[in-house]
Amino acid sequence: MLKKLLFGGGGATTAVGDFGLMLGRVSIGLMMLIGHGWGKLFGNGFGPSQQFIDGVGKMGLPAPTLMAWMATLTESVAALLLALGLLTRPMALMLAGNMSVAIFIAHSRDPLFMGGPGGAKEPAILYLIPFVLFIFIGGGR
Repeated sequence: MLKKLLFGGGGATTAVGDFGLMLGRVSIGLMMLIGHGWGKLFGNGFGPSQQFIDGVGKMGLPAPTLMAWMATLTESVAALLLALGLLTRPMALMLAGNMSVAIFIAHSRDPLFMGGPGGAKEPAILYLIPFVLFIFIGGGR
């Protein structure tokens, strides 16, 4: 059993693989929800703060209020649905899009790795990777 688990087997098509996918979904979904979405949704009343909306506008995105709401709902509702295993692939696609905006627009001038004060691309990339994984393989049974 241990040899098969460590060195071969059906991978994600097994009960152990499904458990691993569930653990990943719940972990990454709740991290996104609690660490990013919740504060944007409920941190300053309800909905994105004016500061966040202004920041989205400074990025040059069209309709900053709409885009801020889309990011807020993606980081909260889509993250929760991902954690619950509901509509896993579409929610992962939305979250991957959100992280792509973070990497290529919001943090475009930031360094790749965190090395001191200020932003970096690294956290958004580390969120993007599992979202892309869930797009391709789903969230398990």
